[in-house]
Amino acid sequence: MLLAGFLAFVVTGEFAVRNAVELLALAALAVHTARRTDARAAWWVLTLALAAWLIADLDSARLSWMYVVSFALSQTGMVALAALQLRGRRLAIDGLIVA
Repeated sequence: MLLAGFLAFVVTGEFAVRNAVELLALAALAVHTARRTDARAAWWVLTLALAAWLIADLDSARLSWMYVVSFALSQTGMVALAALQLRGRRLAIDGLIVA
């Protein structure tokens, strides 16, 4: 469904289609996160990152700073997921240094 929406955006170039696809992806990620029992906080941070990106896409001229917020949240969520998967605090610190 997301792929079909993406292809519709590529063909039409309509920003309303792009926003609808992003909103659908955000809803799917939120449902996935709510159903998870492990690493829920990290997944919520990634959900917030996608929400920030969607907000920035709504009016990129005035809300471009939300892209930076989205990037910071994405990095935080990915480092948290990696740290939880490998159960090492040293890895989390290394990931923050690299990010």
